[in-house]
Amino acid sequence: MAKLTNQDRIYIARNILHYRKSKGWTQEQLAFESNSTNKCISDLELAKRNATIDTVSKVAKALGQNLSTISKPVK
Repeated sequence: MAKLTNQDRIYIARNILHYRKSKGWTQEQLAFESNSTNKCISDLELAKRNATIDTVSKVAKALGQNLSTISKPVK
């Protein structure tokens, strides 16, 4: 299984933060909507967590996005 690079984690972190803020959600709201923990969301947004595809997919879905959108470079 391929591992995420540090750059991948940064793209994911920035996108999760961007889409969460665009919805006006707190980390707690996103954690609830994605069936994750506050710590998980915080770690993802800080690029501290090398999350599974499953976790990133759940968060992306809660934000109304898909995995490919969440993992693309921020424009």
